[in-house]
Amino acid sequence: MIKSPSTVMSYYGSKYKLAKHYPKPKHKKIIEPFAGGAGYSLRHSEYEVHLYDLNEKVCGVWDFMIRSTPQEILSLPLLAVDETVDSLPDHLPQEAKWLIGFWLNYAVTSPRKSFSSIAKKKLERNSSAVWSERRRLLLSQTVTFIKHWKVTHASYDLIPNQQATWFIDPPYAGNAGRHYIHDSIDFNALADWCKEREGQVIVCENSDSPLWLPFTHFKETSGAFQTKSGSKKTEEVWWTNTGEHIQKKPEQVSIFDFFSARPPAPNKPST
Repeated sequence: MIKSPSTVMSYYGSKYKLAKHYPKPKHKKIIEPFAGGAGYSLRHSEYEVHLYDLNEKVCGVWDFMIRSTPQEILSLPLLAVDETVDSLPDHLPQEAKWLIGFWLNYAVTSPRKSFSSIAKKKLERNSSAVWSERRRLLLSQTVTFIKHWKVTHASYDLIPNQQATWFIDPPYAGNAGRHYIHDSIDFNALADWCKEREGQVIVCENSDSPLWLPFTHFKETSGAFQTKSGSKKTEEVWWTNTGEHIQKKPEQVSIFDFFSARPPAPNKPST
């Protein structure tokens, strides 16, 4: 039995791995206005949690998980490597099909119909990174941690202002944000809205995006997409109304770079 909940969706931009580095909640209630994979709330699942999102499928998956029993999750069918979601039984709830679809590829913003080439290789190893026996088992144990959660299909600006820990992780404002289904956001209006929230406010962004708040360095992390040389490193930045900062580590300089940067030694005077 797992001691804490696992990731519910392989969602693009999820903060599940980074969440342990953010400050702990200072209020009994956590609100995530752009829920996505709700990585921060999963790290603090014992709190009162209310998720919001404009993505109907994201909300549907969370609602299904909150309402399901471990036995119901364990009864969900697995897919053979060449099968698709369309081959799942008709009686299966649509939300369950969306849940499975979120695990057919890596870091997505909407459910997929079939396994990606990378996911197929992981499936052969029964990896929990894709829809497999291991992932299904983890999800069946995760539902016991989130029974008290709530999810609402609504825009962030409809959420009543209240004392809470607000973990605000909107679609990236820059080029990286194009992957999201709902990426048309007035970030100037969102910045004002963030500053007006009551309680503890934590806002996430990527350093490559136009910085619509006075963000500061948070953490370097591996990007979601693989290149021939591996995952690209990206810098996550953040803003909080409590004034906390994380000092950026100085870049390490190799011995070769150190000596290359030294000025040449002066010529010795001739005798």
